[in-house]
Amino acid sequence: MKLIEIKMYFEGETDMPVLRIEMLEGRSEEMKLSMIREVTDAMARSLNIEKEEVDIIIKEIKKKDWAKGGVTWPWNKD
Repeated sequence: MKLIEIKMYFEGETDMPVLRIEMLEGRSEEMKLSMIREVTDAMARSLNIEKEEVDIIIKEIKKKDWAKGGVTWPWNKD
């Protein structure tokens, strides 16, 4: 089950990457900060750029507003 979607955009040809992360609401601030640090480190390392060049935007989706297969969260397989 995919609960996080990451989309990456580059502003221009070589400008900084902008990551837009959509995920279900409910994670703690500590969890989100940990993810931000780890994703920033991975992007900087893999693209050979400075951490300060990585922008991350998190959009939390209310569970009632996320549906899969015509069913809202929690996805029922019944």
